[in-house]
Order: sequence, then structure tokens, then C-alpha cells
Amino acid sequence: RLKLNDLVANSSSSVIGVVGLATGEGLGEIELLRRILADGYMVHYLAVDLSPVLLVAHIETIREVFDQELKEGRLLCAGVLSDVFSELDKAIAQARAKFVLDGILLREEEFMPQSCSVIATYLGNCLGNDAPDRENYIFSSISKAFPNNKPLAILLGVSVVRKVNGQYEPDKYTRSFDEFLLQTPHHLLNNIEILRSIKSPWAQNSWNEFTIPDEEPDEFLDEKRACKLRRTPDVVPKPYCASHGIEGHIYRFYYRLDFDLEMPRKKLRIPEGTEISLYTIIKYNMRSLIEGIKKRRFKVLYDENYHQRLEINDVVREYAVFVAYLSETNSN
Repeated sequence: RLKLNDLVANSSSSVIGVVGLATGEGLGEIELLRRILADGYMVHYLAVDLSPVLLVAHIETIREVFDQELKEGRLLCAGVLSDVFSELDKAIAQARAKFVLDGILLREEEFMPQSCSVIATYLGNCLGNDAPDRENYIFSSISKAFPNNKPLAILLGVSVVRKVNGQYEPDKYTRSFDEFLLQTPHHLLNNIEILRSIKSPWAQNSWNEFTIPDEEPDEFLDEKRACKLRRTPDVVPKPYCASHGIEGHIYRFYYRLDFDLEMPRKKLRIPEGTEISLYTIIKYNMRSLIEGIKKRRFKVLYDENYHQRLEINDVVREYAVFVAYLSETNSN
């Protein structure tokens, strides 16, 4: 439906480049690799993520699934810890240098050569889930990293604002995965001590109607119901407006500090009661997103009938997958 098969079939090179951005488990990337390799092409694959745990797990899966292709040299694979928005070009340079250093390639430009078509993936509902206005950066990052590779296709999966009886319907979120969201700040605070919690006397705490004065629960992780209610406010959808007219709904998972929080090395301090953002979910008005991407001079293939609607325990979510193409006639 999205013409990726045509891009591969019409490539002027026997090599197809695939770049997995924020891959996570990378199940979509693995299926894409499987199909391109099955068509007889050589694939140069770069997986980029900021999580060493997820990236190592993904690369190990690649080793298991494509053991024969790796041994035959039909698949070259590199995994690099990097920020996909600001350091993608550096990640590619790092992978190229490593292939030459290990004697796998003679020259750095042999990995993902300029003559090959490139498919970049940004799946898993990642767009907008770390910060607003990421739509403005992800396309620039990819275009900058592959200035000469044409055609360049970007396969994206996003969360969608649902329509019910012709009206946009906000989704409902409970604070059911805060234990997961709080692992990182808890690690920064308790394990490596980049953050420090300044435990003010409870008498000075503005939320002490929920607490007992002689109790001092730890910041970020606590099982007491009163603490959870106080620290994890309800998720309230708000209108989302970004550059190029992109619109939708934004959902922020805030955490309300019980104590002052400081970063000693940077001499920064946040007072108790401040709401810090743990996670952001953006659900897009798809028409506005597609038009916004087109304004960046990309060609977009999108089928509104190709949405995935999921219902689990009476909770409904909707997702879309589409492709943005940058061809010879397009500009960054």
C-alpha cells in the first residue's frame, strides 16, 4: 500500500539501506529486513536508540534471526547509542568508521553508499512521545544524515485522534504505568545521585493534608495511596498545535514533587510542588500532520482506511502508518 516494494525494486543499487530510529524491540524493522533480504538484496542496517538495554536486545535478536545472512555478508548491521534528532549523522559516521576499523569494509563510504536507496523507520508511536514539535526535527535530521541518497523513504507510525460520530474524541489515560515511568528519575536520585531530594519538614509542606508528620516517604517511588494521589495528577488532554499547522491532542504525565529537587553539579534546584513531565503522548489530527509534512516538501503516501484500531479492557486506541518520500526533485 505504501509503495516500499517499488522503492526497493527500482533501486539503482544492489544495496538497500535501512535505518531504525528509536528501535526499541524493533519488531517492525526485523520484518522489513526479512522481506528485503528475501527479495535477494544486500542490506546495510543501522539501529539507533538511546537505551543500551533495548539496543543490545534488538541487536541480539538480529543475530539470531539473520544468522545466515550475517555470515554470508548479505546483511551488515550496526547499533549505535545516539539521539536520533541531533546526532544521527554522527551515528552513521561512527558505524562507518567501526566497519573499517574491524576490517569488514575497506572504505567508510562503502556502508550505506550514496547510490543506495534508504528506508528510515520511526515506528512504535514514538513521534511526539518525548517532547512537542518533534515533527519539525525528525525530517531535518534524516535529510541531513542522507543528503545524497535518493529516494529516501521515512516509514512512520503515530497515534491518532479518534473520530466518533464525526467528532474528535479524546482518549482516557489512567496512571497505570507510573512505576515504569519513575524508574529513571528514581535511578538518578537513589543509585547514581545525579539528583538530590531535599526533604523539607512536613510542617512546611503544602500537601500535608494527605500525610502524617512523622512519615517521610522517598521521592519518586512510594506505595502509599495518599502519596500516589498527591504526586500523580490526572492526565488531562490539551489541544496540540505545532509548526506547519500540525494539530492534535497532547497528554502529559506529570509528577508533583513532595520535596525540593536539585542537581548539585549544575547548581539547579526545583521547589517542592513543581510538576515535572515524565512522559508525553501526542495524538495527531492526521490530515493536519500529512499537510504539515507536505509543507516540508515531502511526498506522502497515506491511506486513512489503513488505520489500526485497538480495544483492550474497554480502552480504545487508534494508530496510523504512512510513508514520507524525499526524491530527486525534493529539497530539504
